Amino acid sequence: MSASSSIQTLNEYNDAWKRGDLEAGANFYAEDIVVHMGGLGPLSRDYRGRDDFLQNWVAKVEAYTDSWDVEGQEVLISGDEGVSIAVNVHWSRGDRKVTARRIGVYRIVDGKIVESWYVDSDGAAVDAFFDEITPGER
Repeated sequence: MSASSSIQTLNEYNDAWKRGDLEAGANFYAEDIVVHMGGLGPLSRDYRGRDDFLQNWVAKVEAYTDSWDVEGQEVLISGDEGVSIAVNVHWSRGDRKVTARRIGVYRIVDGKIVESWYVDSDGAAVDAFFDEITPGER
C-alpha cells in the first residue's frame, strides 16, 4: 500500500473519531489487529483482535468518560510501511479532565489497520485519569 493510500485511510479513520462515530472508526480495524496501548495505567497493554480492543479499551473508555473528543491530525512520518500521526484527545469525567497529545503509529494493509502503537504526551496524567476505573469496569 502506498504512503498516500495509507494517509487517505487514516484521514477517513480520524474523521470518524472526530465526529464521535465509533462504529465507522472500528470498521477500519482488521479482525486480527494488534493494538499496543502505551502507559502504565489500567488500560495500558497489548490488545489482540478487533473485539478485544473494542470491548476492553474503546467500550471501557466510552463508559467511563462523560466526554471523549478527538481534534486535529498532523502527519509526522509516512511511508509504505506505516504512518505516524499526532492528534489531541480530550477526556472528561465529572469535574476531572485530561488532554493528551497522542502519537499513533499505524501499519495499514489493504485499507485496514492491522497494527497500531499509541503513546500520550503526558502519559502520567492520562494514567492517573483512568486509574479510578474500578475492577468491575476493567
